[in-house]
Amino acid sequence: MIVGWSALVLLAAFLLVLGERAGFAEAARARKPSAKASSASVPEGGKAGTTAAASAHGSAGTGASAGTVPAERKKRPLIGKPTTDEVAAIKAEGKKVAVIETARGKLALELYDDDAPLTVANFVKLARAGFYDGLSFHRVVKEPQPFVVQGGDPLGNGMGNPGYMIEGEFSPTRQHLEGTVAMARSRDPNSAGCQFFICLAPQPSLDGQYAIFGQVITGLDVVQSLMQGDVMSRVTIEPAEEP
Repeated sequence: MIVGWSALVLLAAFLLVLGERAGFAEAARARKPSAKASSASVPEGGKAGTTAAASAHGSAGTGASAGTVPAERKKRPLIGKPTTDEVAAIKAEGKKVAVIETARGKLALELYDDDAPLTVANFVKLARAGFYDGLSFHRVVKEPQPFVVQGGDPLGNGMGNPGYMIEGEFSPTRQHLEGTVAMARSRDPNSAGCQFFICLAPQPSLDGQYAIFGQVITGLDVVQSLMQGDVMSRVTIEPAEEP
């Protein structure tokens, strides 16, 4: 009988140890991230961006350091990917211009909804919801050669997105000229979301690889003056003026 009770005590202790170990393992699994985040970036040379590329080129300029998340940037409106009906409705509105206001001045972008209807609808929907208001140009590359300014990231470090991705719309004819506006993405061609870049000089190596959806028509001097950390105080969508 004594042997029987001793065996039960030992068995109970063994089961207790197993339970504790299982609990630790479950907690460790819960702490592990479910997926790795990818940076949306456009590196010099024309290949789709990587985290390393964003890091290598993200320190140009002055202002807020990339990676800091001011309080006003922590909460963004929850916006879904544009539906087919929304894309059609936004395109049916006619030609539009996006106006970006900064402390250095305003710039206006002509939007190419004929070439990139989904990309334009996505940008318009985000802008109208106030998604871009208060976000920064977190990446400015002017050395050794003028390259791009990049913004629209809710995290401010090149790793943020709106919670979804859109399909890439790559024009076979549009070129990356000075003032061209296109979507940043990771290596996946269908990974654009909310981040965009503006070319500071012609970038033919990028042609056909990024979704061009607009062109700066006024305020190119403002674009050239932007520095890392400069904020988009407001982004609005206006009807294009009749020629």
